[in-house]
Amino acid sequence: MKLINIQQKTKLAPLTSFRVGGDAKFFFEAKTNEEVGLAMMYAYEESLPLFILGGGTNILVSDGGFDGIAIKPNIKNIKPGEDFLSVGSGASMESVLDYCLERGFSGLEWSGGLPGTIGGAVRGNAGAFGGEISNIISEVLSINVIGVQPKLIRRSSKDCNFSYRSSLFKTKEEKEIITEVVLRFDHKNKDELRRVAQEKIQYRAANHPLEYPNAGSIFKNIKAQDAPEELFERAQKLGKLKGRPERMMMPTAFVIEETDLKGFSIGGAEISTKHANFIVNKGRATAKDIFSLINLVKEKVAKKWKLDLEEEIQYLGF
Repeated sequence: MKLINIQQKTKLAPLTSFRVGGDAKFFFEAKTNEEVGLAMMYAYEESLPLFILGGGTNILVSDGGFDGIAIKPNIKNIKPGEDFLSVGSGASMESVLDYCLERGFSGLEWSGGLPGTIGGAVRGNAGAFGGEISNIISEVLSINVIGVQPKLIRRSSKDCNFSYRSSLFKTKEEKEIITEVVLRFDHKNKDELRRVAQEKIQYRAANHPLEYPNAGSIFKNIKAQDAPEELFERAQKLGKLKGRPERMMMPTAFVIEETDLKGFSIGGAEISTKHANFIVNKGRATAKDIFSLINLVKEKVAKKWKLDLEEEIQYLGF
């Protein structure tokens, strides 16, 4: 196998938005499709657990670290077409949005202020303000090691099995690495697109605890139909329910607030007083603190409302 520079004992905390967690036994930053395939072959041949690290914005790494290889695809090329972009999975959401705004490409303006990479957004079908990344995806290219040889796989949006905050790539247990995404767009007025994107950025700044390390929303929102009648009626009265009647959702932040957990803390981790579906690192949190607080929220909500919360974030090394 062609040699690549696999790093050993790499600190993962600085590579995550929570700023907590231990070391990866092995680490590799891949800048080409070939390097992605070689790193996956290395993991296969050495029987190493494999983890794909994107922007690190939706992950909690254990204090004990990860006894395997973390591969970070850092493919950032952006190739434009008349009404589409071909984007490397390591490109940041911010850079892709800026590129679109400059050219009047409409379809991504809802993501103003969203952190992370385009590859991570596709994997988790990121969305906000009624938009989802899957709405503008034409194709996704990924690499899988089948047998001992890496194989490039091209899928249409339909074949990616997108659903609420999920996709085929999220359910394949990290057997594939997204390397490129083809996005399709409509053309609209640049000034209007910038206005909408800036509106979202300002909303996040005003309503999300961006002053502390965090991983965004910890839990997926809840199907309104699953909520107990008392909670549903209160949410409806307060105007908290979102979406069309057939897909109406109840914000988990509202449920956590109604469970009297806003501001609760364990060690250096706190349920944000600004947005209850965020857990923040107040500066001295450990992964154990955050993990314990997540489990406390799940237990309290289940006990009071008979609701099972499902995490948006991913765990590594637990």
